[in-house]
Amino acid sequence: MQGNLNEFKRKFNPEEEYVKNSDTCQLVFSPGDTEALWESENKKGYIHGFTSNYVKLRKLWNPALVNTLEKVQLTRIDEEGFVRAD
Repeated sequence: MQGNLNEFKRKFNPEEEYVKNSDTCQLVFSPGDTEALWESENKKGYIHGFTSNYVKLRKLWNPALVNTLEKVQLTRIDEEGFVRAD
């Protein structure tokens, strides 16, 4: 199992934290600053985007953000499983 954990760690930002939970591994959410590329669709009042390592984000819809890069603060994981950005 340790070999798989090391392979898993190499695929992500080394500054993030990891935990081993019985037989499974999970990424521990690490809030902080990153850059987001925002998509062009208004989905139920939210704009969605991705970080450079493909973490999917969402924040309240703002048409000025469409197809732009923005420095954001990752704040929490919402009830639908999206990382929220402010």
